[in-house]
This record gives sequence, C-alpha cells and structure tokens, in this order.
Amino acid sequence: MHRPNTEPTAAPATAHAEAASAHAKLPGTIYAERRDRFSQLSKAATARENRIAHGRLITFAVAVLGLLAAYGGAPELRGLGRIAFAMGALGYAALVVRHRRVLGERERWEALAHYNALALARLARDFAALPPFAPLSPKASSVSIDLDLTGPASLLQLVSTAQTLFGQRVLADWLATPALPEVIRERQGAVAELAPELDLRDQVGFLGMKSTRGAWDAEGFVRWAEGAPWLNERPWLRRVAPVLGAITTALALLDLLGWYHQRFWLAGAAANLLLTWAHAKAIHGSFSQVESRQEAMVACARTLSLIEASGLKSPTLLALRARIRTGGLRADRELTMLGRLIGWTELRRTPLLYLPIQALTLWDVHFLAALERWQARVGGRARGWLETLGEFEALSSLAALAHAHPTWVFPSVTDSKPWLQAEGLGHPLLAEGRRVDNDLAIGPPGTFVLLTGSNMSGKSTLLRAVGLNVLLAQAGSVVCARGLRLTPLRVASSLRVQDSLEAGLSRFMAELSRLREVVVAAQRAPPSQGILYLLDEVLSGTNAPERRAAVPILLRRLLRTRAIGILTTHDPEIIAAPDVSAVCDQQHFTDTVRRTDGQVVISFDYRLRPGMAPAGNALAFLEALGLDLDEEEDEPEPEDDNPGGQPPLRRTTQKPAG
Repeated sequence: MHRPNTEPTAAPATAHAEAASAHAKLPGTIYAERRDRFSQLSKAATARENRIAHGRLITFAVAVLGLLAAYGGAPELRGLGRIAFAMGALGYAALVVRHRRVLGERERWEALAHYNALALARLARDFAALPPFAPLSPKASSVSIDLDLTGPASLLQLVSTAQTLFGQRVLADWLATPALPEVIRERQGAVAELAPELDLRDQVGFLGMKSTRGAWDAEGFVRWAEGAPWLNERPWLRRVAPVLGAITTALALLDLLGWYHQRFWLAGAAANLLLTWAHAKAIHGSFSQVESRQEAMVACARTLSLIEASGLKSPTLLALRARIRTGGLRADRELTMLGRLIGWTELRRTPLLYLPIQALTLWDVHFLAALERWQARVGGRARGWLETLGEFEALSSLAALAHAHPTWVFPSVTDSKPWLQAEGLGHPLLAEGRRVDNDLAIGPPGTFVLLTGSNMSGKSTLLRAVGLNVLLAQAGSVVCARGLRLTPLRVASSLRVQDSLEAGLSRFMAELSRLREVVVAAQRAPPSQGILYLLDEVLSGTNAPERRAAVPILLRRLLRTRAIGILTTHDPEIIAAPDVSAVCDQQHFTDTVRRTDGQVVISFDYRLRPGMAPAGNALAFLEALGLDLDEEEDEPEPEDDNPGGQPPLRRTTQKPAG
C-alpha cells in the first residue's frame, strides 16, 4: 500500500511530559492522600461544630437565666442578672458567627474529599461512582452514540469535572467540534499549566458545586440580564415609589413616637399594598429570574476572583483572566454586588416581616430598581462572564485528565493532507490494567485500513479508541497513546445502527442512511479538514453477494475524497476488486482456541497484526456455549447443575469495552 514519502515530524516535548517524568508519586497515591487528609479535616471541623453547638446552648441558657434574674429575681440579683444576660447574649452571638464559619469549613473539606474520591473512581473507571453526564441535547449525534461520547460510561462522564451547565456545554462542544491547530496548541499549553494545580482546580470545583446547588436557573438569569428593565416601561412607578414610601414611613414613625397623632400613614400603607397586589406577580417574576440562591452569585464571583488572581501565564488562560476585567469592570465584584442585592429580595419569603415593611416602604420596587440599574449597567456582560467560567471549567477538566494519566501525551496536529499515525494507542475508557495498546497508521487519502478478526477480538473497540482519541486530540487534551500525530479530522461513523419503528426504518435502511451521511460528509469536507470514517461490519444486514458488490462502490466514493478511515468486516471478499485491494492496508486481530478437559477455551490478546485474519471463531463459540455441533447426535445431554450442559466460556482477563 502507498504511504507518504516523508515521515511526519515527531511531536515536540511538552510541559506535561516533563512533569510526568518528575512525578515522585503516582496520581492514585496523591488522590488517596488528599482524600484522607480532607476527610480528617472534615471530621475535626465536625467536632468543633459540636462543641460550638454545646456552647451556644450554654450561653443561651445563661442569657435566659440572666434575663429572668434581672427582671424577676431578688433585688440583690438584678445587677448580676444584667451582667449574665449581656455576657450570655454576646457569647451566643459570637458563637453563632463562629458556628457559621465552621459549617463552611466542614462543607469545604467534605467537598474536597469527595472530589478526590471521584478522581480515584475515574482512575479505576468506576463509572457507577461518577456523576452522570446526560446528553445536553434531546437527540445525540450519531458519532456521540457510536463512540460513547455522552451518557453512562462515556468519555464526558470520565473527563468532566465541570459543575456548571456552562462548563459542561463548553466541554461537550470542544469534544464534538474540532478546533483549529493553533487553537489546539494554545489549549494544550493551558491544560499543561493547569494540570499540577490541584488546589486551584479543587477549589473551583467546590465553588461550582455551591453555585449549582439548589435550583438556580443560570439560563434564566442570563436572559434577565440581557433583557429590557421592567421598570423602564413604568417610569411613574419608579418615581412614585420613593415618595410614597418615604411619606408613609415618616408618618408612621411620627405616630409611633407620639409626635403626630393623625394616622394618615394607614392610607399610604393601603395604597402601597394596592400597588403591591397589582404588580407583585411581575416584580416577583423578575426576582425569580435573577435569584434562586444568593449563594450561587457569590460562588460564581469567588470563582472568577480565584481565576483572576491565579497568576496563570499561558495565552489562553491570560485571555480568560483579561475577560474577567472588561470595560473597567471586574466580574467578581459586580457579581458579588448582585449577590448582596439578591439577598435582600429574599425578604418576601418571610411574610411576617415582609408585609409590614412592604406596606410602609414599597420594598420590592426599590430593590427591583437597584437590580435593574445593575442590569442596565453590566447585564450585557453576564453571559460572557459565565462562559469564561465555563471555559475555565472545561480546561480544568482536561487538566484533571492530564494529571491523572502522566503517561498520556499531547498529540501533534499539523496542516497537511489527512493522515493519522499513533504509537501505543489505547481506549481511554478502559482502565490501565485492562487496556491493550496498538500502533496504527491511517491515510493518506485514496487508501483505507481493512480490519478483520474473529468475533469479540477487539475490532469495534479499536474503532472507538481511534475515534475518541481523535476527539480528545482536537479538543486540546492529552490522548491515550505514547504518541499521536494527525491532521485536522472530523469523525464520521457507522458503528451502532438500529432500526426505528417510529421512523419506519429497518436496520438495513438505517445503515444505508448512516453510510450516506458519511459519504456526503466526505464529499463536502472543506479543504482545511479531512474526514475520518469508522465503519463497523458494513452492510452486514444483507446477503454476501450484494454486500460484495455494494461495499466496493461505497469505498470508491470515499477514496475519491479527502477522507481516510477504517472498515471492519468478517468477509474478506469485499475487497476482491483489484482497484480496491491495491489501496487497502490489511490489519487483523486473532484469537486462540484450546480444548482443555473437554471444554473449549477461547482467548484473545487484542494485538493488531498485519494481513488478513485467519478463519473466524463462530463455531468454536457455539461449542464453548454447549451447543451440540454433531448433526447425527439426537440424544439430549444429561441434566446436571449447569442447565443444558453449558460449560463456562473462559477468556483472558483483558476485555475491551464494547
């Protein structure tokens, strides 16, 4: 098969590779030590919290007893009672403040211990212990489904440490959409710089958790921030509210102090309540858009402040830090101010306090006006600030992957004719002890790789390994390989094809539709980007003669484009045509079938070898499952504890996903 005359240049040394060689401890050891240390700090904070709770109870009792002694006790005890009340009340107030601080510390240590426990789960590929990553759109793309990009036991579930919806969306978009080579290199620099920053990444994760706790509708908040202020259409209310509130409050205070005995303030209160009744739904609707928790805004502000003060120097991270300060405004300060305003709007959730204050002052209108002044001044920047936070979370997720896998490398992505060359390429969703790595070369255009092998030998797993690593590479991440060089590629695939009762498609028609998508993508690919097609058991739903006639037609269409790729099959006759076989790079997986003590044992080594695979193993599998292969034998097998006389199918411990 024809290969390029020039050998691709090797990927340059990266900061990640240098840091990996300098690691004195394995990542798993680091995460376990951090988890245990944070757990101990959490337990210590819990013990302090319990002591403070007992102290609060004691000081409260002292204050109550002092109050009783001061006003109901013997005359000689009243002075002592006042002192006891004052000391008890002050002590109780001080302990309330301290208790709140210790509660925050305990929450922080618990969260950090949890994050490091999740890092250990990612290393072990314990997907059941990881937070789910559901598709961000109602209908996932075919590539997403084929390659396990999202959903349970997926790449995004493994990689994502993002807590906010913005961060999850950015990461999913980066993995689904190839970046330009220069953007990839800039992201690689940012990921390499962030990888050893465990404390910063954990703190950002903790604050992200606080910002998403509860039911904060971030999109609703952004829509409000970018919208038109409600009071702009009611300027009379903006003018009337301060005057009416001030007059009503002043008259009520004069009446309370006995300086003015006419109760005209009741008329003002009635007018205020009438205005409240007329506009409460709209005003409280505006409040609901901007708030569900004051804590969310404060946490976002603290996160942006951490990023701005981090001192990170890579161009991508410097650009993110610059976006936090735009137009003379600092995102963290503005969001902190908004968080304080939001806190005051929550007064309406305490009716016994809210109703009299609202009746006197028209509280809602004043704080809506303050919120809308913030909205008019900086609301247009809110989406950009939250997207900046999301991009940092996405980079932090890729950095966590890089730190957890110091032997993985940053790929080299260069502009040239489409090709891919990998050394030690493995499936990123498989744990270290279960994964088998292989060398592989795909391209240039006009050639393809034909992958053959018996059932369960690892063909589909290799296709997914190639596809997932290409997605990681073009997102700016490290890849599961010793080395990877490639050009900009968009993945097109046909691996998991199912019939659709709703759409009225048989499996065969569904596969044809998917193959048409692949061919159209290859024909319409821009000159700056190639297509990497991954086709598994093409047209297996039709008979052999038709498949052998149709597959070469499909391949010729692809070979005339800038596409490169892999096709798997059990039928070597599909490349019998001379023009197709001449440009075919044949690779295969094999298996070993042994008969031991009357049992058939099938094992796999998942090593890629050149050439066409030997005969398949379907009959051996039937025999291993205890199915009678002797057509002359009609006698049933004797019954025993293993129904049907089915001996166990024994395999090697190395098992690829899929």
